[in-house]
Amino acid sequence: MKTRFAIFSMASLLAAPALADVQINGFANLIGGMTLDDNETVYDYDSDFSFDPASVFGLQVRGEVSDKLSATAQLVGRGKDDYDADFEWAYMTYAVNNNTNISAGRLRMPLFKYSSSLDIGYSYHWLTPPDAVYGIDFNNIDGVRVDYSNFSGDWEYGVQLTAGRVETDTTISGTPAALELKNVVAVSFEVTRDWFSARTLVGRGKTSAENEQFDTFIAGMAQFAPLIPAAASSATGFSVDEDTGNVF
Repeated sequence: MKTRFAIFSMASLLAAPALADVQINGFANLIGGMTLDDNETVYDYDSDFSFDPASVFGLQVRGEVSDKLSATAQLVGRGKDDYDADFEWAYMTYAVNNNTNISAGRLRMPLFKYSSSLDIGYSYHWLTPPDAVYGIDFNNIDGVRVDYSNFSGDWEYGVQLTAGRVETDTTISGTPAALELKNVVAVSFEVTRDWFSARTLVGRGKTSAENEQFDTFIAGMAQFAPLIPAAASSATGFSVDEDTGNVF
């Protein structure tokens, strides 16, 4: 139902240019690689040359509904997903004034410096961002974001407040798992002057993960609870059920 609504909204914008100023932008990164060792695998690349792990293409549609309100949708296809396209962004933005915007819908998580331009690949200085930092499964969030930017002398600064929830697929010990982040709240602050730029973020949320392998293990441990009291606490320690997670 959500996908059909997104497609219908985009089609409406394209079909009625007289009612909205529509901008369509596309991007694509074709990235090939391989390892030099037959027994080595790095970031899903192996000894066979392939474009699939990191290649990506996208189409972004943005429409000005009014002087204050705009709508944005971004369709992305990734080589690692057989280039099956999916809506990663779909949100509305209301411009409160020249300094403050409020966005609601499915947004990019503003975790790191280049998170907002992670797929485009023109603003950072690497071929691809370091996977050790940016290679996370919860890049998008369903919620609300408030952006504020201003100047103070020669300094430019911005503050982002993001709140919402995340539901996505991940892997735990090589086994597929369902990841859920609830009550996510994140605040970031960035300051820039000439060549200097610094950014920091603090966030918090309730984390839950369901993994068939871990669930079987926990159930097995719980059976020993009457005989070994420590087994119950050990089983609880392995589970991830609305645990508080912090990021800085």
